[in-house]
Amino acid sequence: MRGRGMVVGTANALADQLGKLAGVGIQRVMLQWTDLDDIAGLEALAKAVL
Repeated sequence: MRGRGMVVGTANALADQLGKLAGVGIQRVMLQWTDLDDIAGLEALAKAVL
């Protein structure tokens, strides 16, 4: 999936990938959270990555 340009993985992996994108000048990315019932997981991701 990463080979196709997708940002995927653990919170640390996401932070690393997003940092690399920022380093080459990308200012915005679109993130998708597919498990809409997992609010706690989404909050944990937001705290760890954003």
